[in-house]
Amino acid sequence: PNYWGDDATGLERVAVNLGAHGTRTVTFPYWKDADGDGGAATGHCGFVLLDHTVDPTGVSAPDSVALRTWVVTSGTGAYEDGGDPTNDFERYALLSSGEIESPAGPGDLRAVMAVGPFPAVAPGQTIAFTVALVVTPGDFSNVARAVEAYDGRWFDLDHNPATGVDGKEHREPWYLPTDVMAPVWLAGVAVGPYGADVRVRWGIAGDQALQSIDVLRAPAAGGEASVVATLPGNAREYVDKSATPGARYAYTIMIHGVYGASYASPALETTAPNLPTTFWQSYPNPFRGTTTISAYLRERANVSLAVFDAAGRRVRSLVSGVRDEGDTVVSWDGTDDAGRRLPSGVYFAKLEVGGQTLSQKLLIMR
Repeated sequence: PNYWGDDATGLERVAVNLGAHGTRTVTFPYWKDADGDGGAATGHCGFVLLDHTVDPTGVSAPDSVALRTWVVTSGTGAYEDGGDPTNDFERYALLSSGEIESPAGPGDLRAVMAVGPFPAVAPGQTIAFTVALVVTPGDFSNVARAVEAYDGRWFDLDHNPATGVDGKEHREPWYLPTDVMAPVWLAGVAVGPYGADVRVRWGIAGDQALQSIDVLRAPAAGGEASVVATLPGNAREYVDKSATPGARYAYTIMIHGVYGASYASPALETTAPNLPTTFWQSYPNPFRGTTTISAYLRERANVSLAVFDAAGRRVRSLVSGVRDEGDTVVSWDGTDDAGRRLPSGVYFAKLEVGGQTLSQKLLIMR
């Protein structure tokens, strides 16, 4: 026969052992070469219905995952004689028939598969289906592998032996029991100065979701590492503002997977910036509403930060007193000490610290 007339269909019930989760039996409708000459493709090809929306009450959806209809049609016959449907009415009649046909062939065969019914689907409601296309030898071993893979791997996330099966309550689908989950690894770890601070950045690749990330710091000359930050699993950088200026450190990233495994990066060294006291450029400048004025203090000191007009008169005091080493950041809204809006024009911000005076020009545009 021609290749299109050399098909046969079958329906196999395959029991799959899922270990602690019991045995699941699935129905596998398939096509195969009818006369055993190999045809264009050997083996059995079909679909495994793995999952769909269910309703335990059976009102809005079936109460379990099951195939409702499997009807085989012929590409060479009329519809009333078992041929292919030719319009939506005929297709609907087949889909809703609830028939599970016996194997057929040889012939030029097609099949219609349906699940349901879903009589109470609300507007906008989603019905999800999970179906595997399986090609398998005659022992149907790949059907079992598809079911096992969808059942996946189970993990204990809540550390409560009373939840789940054998204490494992979290399921990750699409892993075979023999699969080794790819480890999480760090990619592109970098550390270096970031203004007056130290920034550590990293990328992450792998199969596992992350619970948390620790940033560890140790003296580069030797000594015990300590955790300077614990971050959420989606973090990809950390700015260390507590590093001593001029000190050299070794940083390590430790990532913790939700399944209990942890991985560490190699230690990377850098020297914390040893910046002098710096008066950063305000931003935005020029400005209409508010500008941010910032400075880096090399050490704890008595600080005065004020704004003067073009005639040298002080119009606003922003900082007056002792400030710790590090960044000092203030906002100025363009008003004087009495809260009055100052007119457009040139002003000067003056920073006095440790016997040193630094200034910068500010421009208000109303």
